Amino acid sequence: MEYWIIGLIAGDGHIEKSNRVVISSKLEEFIDLSMESLQKFETKNRRVSKFFDKNANVWKISLKSDKLVKILESTGIPKGRKFDKIDLRLENLNKEQRQELVAGLIDAEGWYENDKGSPRIRFKVKNEKLRNQLSGILDYLGVNHANFYKDECFGLSIQGINRVSKFMDLIPLKHPKWKNLTSALRG
Repeated sequence: MEYWIIGLIAGDGHIEKSNRVVISSKLEEFIDLSMESLQKFETKNRRVSKFFDKNANVWKISLKSDKLVKILESTGIPKGRKFDKIDLRLENLNKEQRQELVAGLIDAEGWYENDKGSPRIRFKVKNEKLRNQLSGILDYLGVNHANFYKDECFGLSIQGINRVSKFMDLIPLKHPKWKNLTSALRG
């Protein structure tokens, strides 16, 4: 099981009542990358579809998969409007699975900033419990970070070249938005 896709769906996806899983992104390149992970749940009669949603101005992929929905729900991701209902079940996940889950969440809801010459990775959601669970995983992995509350959202911040470098070494991020940060850290 690839836990990255679970983290990504927790952040940038949702499960419809019909058991259709949908992931969205403004960046088509990232949707194509995400599609590869979602295709592992295809069956003979159910394939991943990719389309541009003009109303939302985003690319989307979707797959109707009872198997994937069962995995997502057993991991703590409910159907429907989920941002305040996610309660990840982490107790049976090993270190690598937790790293992949964090990567999916950060790929979905994270961003990079340069704060007066110091690199900073930030993550922000409306679900305090989800932020606290992510914070707990980072503590488990030994990544120094700070939690914050701003604009009715709960976030965390990893700042400084050493902390950001450690995070990037531990977490297998896939989103193309991290390429500039990776290049900057390598000098």
